[in-house]
Amino acid sequence: MSRFAAAWDDFWFRAVEPTQLALCRITYGVMLIWLMWTQDFNDSLLPLPDLPDAFRLPVGAFKYLPVVDPHTLHVLGIALVVAIIASTVGFMTRISTVAVFALLFYRHAMRASFGKLTHYEAIPVIITGIRMLAEAGEV
Repeated sequence: MSRFAAAWDDFWFRAVEPTQLALCRITYGVMLIWLMWTQDFNDSLLPLPDLPDAFRLPVGAFKYLPVVDPHTLHVLGIALVVAIIASTVGFMTRISTVAVFALLFYRHAMRASFGKLTHYEAIPVIITGIRMLAEAGEV
């Protein structure tokens, strides 16, 4: 194996202590919670489901997802916060991370379908999707 390949393999696949992963998980979870509060997430979405269909421009997979009422949207926001906290502390990591991904995806698709599209909001969805597919909780 070449020196470059050995260095590459060592960088990406060397067994290390889980402390770094835990620190990244906690930092990412705190960042998501912070984004939820600073973006005023639920309040900015509440009037959207009540708009007439003429204002709705479904995008991608959201063409097949239902538009929920404002109360259900608020409950989904609470479920998202609970799932983020569970994923951050490592409680049922695989299930909670999948739930975070699904709820973040729904939130992003909901906003994009009504023209509230900002590309930086896709970054947490993509990162959570990567975390969802990565190893989690294996010993």
